[in-house]
Amino acid sequence: MFIRKVIHRNKKKEYTYYRLVENVRIGDKVRQRTLLNLGQLPLAKEKHPFLVRRIREYLNGQLPLLEAGHEIESLAFYYFQQIRNREATSGELPPVKVLLNSLEAGDSRSIGAEQVGLTWFSYLEMDKMFHNLGFTRRQIQSQSLFWQIEGKAQRLPLNYHRFGG
Repeated sequence: MFIRKVIHRNKKKEYTYYRLVENVRIGDKVRQRTLLNLGQLPLAKEKHPFLVRRIREYLNGQLPLLEAGHEIESLAFYYFQQIRNREATSGELPPVKVLLNSLEAGDSRSIGAEQVGLTWFSYLEMDKMFHNLGFTRRQIQSQSLFWQIEGKAQRLPLNYHRFGG
């Protein structure tokens, strides 16, 4: 899979477009098949291999080995969706009856209650508040753990309270 530069010349202007192309063996010959017309690709030429690699990873259902950057990631996901939509509407798949009550989310990510609790603990700057109240570092970490376990605000245990018993 690679990106091919295509130049269209008009009488007065020259237009540059890009295509995502793959090599396909048909019998004993190799042919090139256009997967997607990318249009005027807003990406420097030296970044094209990284974009192709990330699109291939999406098509194969792989997680990225290296972080590609926001620009490449967003373009790769957009082009991946275009390829999948094109394949789904190419007439290869027969129409199916869908029961709405049987639908499930796919390719979704879930966040555990622990992560939600820790995120709110950090967002509300609870560690600074506890530090200002005179809590030790260990007590602050312990309170952070309570937030992670519960996934929501937890009352302070009495033995951690600065003025309590």
